[in-house]
Amino acid sequence: MDGAGCADIGRKQGMTPARFQAALSGQSAIAKKVLEMVPKQDAWSRNEIAMHLRRVTKSSPDVAVLDGCLLRLQDAGLVREKFKGRFQRVEVREKESMVTVAAKQIESSSGGSVPSHSVLDILSALSGRARKLAGDLTELASDVETAALTIEQQQAQDSADLEKLRQFHALFKSLA
Repeated sequence: MDGAGCADIGRKQGMTPARFQAALSGQSAIAKKVLEMVPKQDAWSRNEIAMHLRRVTKSSPDVAVLDGCLLRLQDAGLVREKFKGRFQRVEVREKESMVTVAAKQIESSSGGSVPSHSVLDILSALSGRARKLAGDLTELASDVETAALTIEQQQAQDSADLEKLRQFHALFKSLA
């Protein structure tokens, strides 16, 4: 069995917990909330997911935002489109399945050089960390921008106060 075949087996049976966490850590807060609304057992339409999200969170995101979240979750492998327009959450497997164990035994006995799933897990974890770091840097940039705007407003206020003080000083001098 080739590497692609092993990957297909993993997708059909679920995702490893490490890979799930790595993929989840790179998602936005709204995407994580959308993921919570997507069922594991059934495949729901976008409208069903939106209605459930509205019921649970009392908020209704824009359709484009919901579509974007579903697309990102699908790209990360957290959600799959079971049928056209119907989404289902990918299950996280707790233990290695018998098929995966058998595939590894076949690989080791045949001496094949198919990369193991642990390498994929490591790369997935690293990519998740990189996504998280990118998100943290974006948040830091936003905080720096907010601080700069606050400082600029304070400087403008100080400048206005200084001008008033100079006018008061000039008025006081003219009275004396």
